[in-house]
Amino acid sequence: MAPQQFFQALSDDFGNLLDSQNFFDVRIVIGEAPNIRIFHAHSPILAARSPYFAVVLSSNELKRENNAIIFAKPNISPKIFEIILRYIYNGKISLDKHGVLTILELLATTDELILENFIEPLEDYLIEHHAKNLEENFATLQKTSFMHNSFKKLKNFCTEIAVNNPAIVFNSQDFTSLRVAKLDKNTQVKKVLDWADDNFNTFKESIERLLLLIWFFHIFSVDFYHKVKPFARILPGTLYEDLLHHYLVPGRKDKNTPFEDQLENHFQLLLRNSRDRFAPANFHRLCDYKRATISVIKVKESGQIIGGFNLQSWHFLEQRIDGKRSFIFSFGDDKAENAILSKFVTENGPYGRPEVVMGAIVE
Repeated sequence: MAPQQFFQALSDDFGNLLDSQNFFDVRIVIGEAPNIRIFHAHSPILAARSPYFAVVLSSNELKRENNAIIFAKPNISPKIFEIILRYIYNGKISLDKHGVLTILELLATTDELILENFIEPLEDYLIEHHAKNLEENFATLQKTSFMHNSFKKLKNFCTEIAVNNPAIVFNSQDFTSLRVAKLDKNTQVKKVLDWADDNFNTFKESIERLLLLIWFFHIFSVDFYHKVKPFARILPGTLYEDLLHHYLVPGRKDKNTPFEDQLENHFQLLLRNSRDRFAPANFHRLCDYKRATISVIKVKESGQIIGGFNLQSWHFLEQRIDGKRSFIFSFGDDKAENAILSKFVTENGPYGRPEVVMGAIVE
């Protein structure tokens, strides 16, 4: 009997065990109402196949009921989790049945559950069989790939498109939801320096409506020099001169773009411990590149409320964020006079990877 036949029999047996639900000791509640589904599984198999489950299932704080561990993953859809759970048990998946957006969601969940051996084959399948569909959904592809460090092949795929054929980016179906990808700085500048007038005119026509959405006066001076200055000729009106004045004459009151003038305060819940589990990886996954954010934490033992306001976007880079106008605070009790507000004395603000850190020198 060939080894392949043994492996096939083993795969079928584990698949049958999942379907029968015999001897299960884990109940996993997946999704959010009204789309919630409960899956039954076996902790030894989950732990052996996924480092994520190996850590989670070893916690003594998990709820137990009728000798079964119960925990929830509301951020994963039942459809995606069913695909992954079956792969965990029998090592099989039929990607032909699923579209590009489903596979991208599958990839993101695979990374969260640390199924490392599954990531590269999924990337290869997408690039080999769905390159055209990836181009049509470039913004979704770019957002997914740059939120996950392990998606190296998809990142390279995005970068090659943006550098060598930017028309694909502008013509993609979801272009208006695009977040700016990080391209290699040297390659980007080299390309711009080689551009002729026609190249600049074409580029200006393509992004003219988007220029009003850029917060130019919030760009760091280093980024302005390397990433905006090469495109000075496409900036409308006196914007380039106004920007030069902004960086060369400190204290000048700057103009806003029309988009900034129309902004209204709007709050959106990005992360909640009871829903998303507070951990550095989850924080960066849900809160990076969201512009200004407020973090509020209640200390379990003391009931103390602490938090901070970060004017700049969080990121996953090993460097500090500009701390201007950011601050941290603490409410020890109900008396307002006992509240503590700490501003950044220097321009060094919150720190990114690997932990989430906010600190300040109290004046």
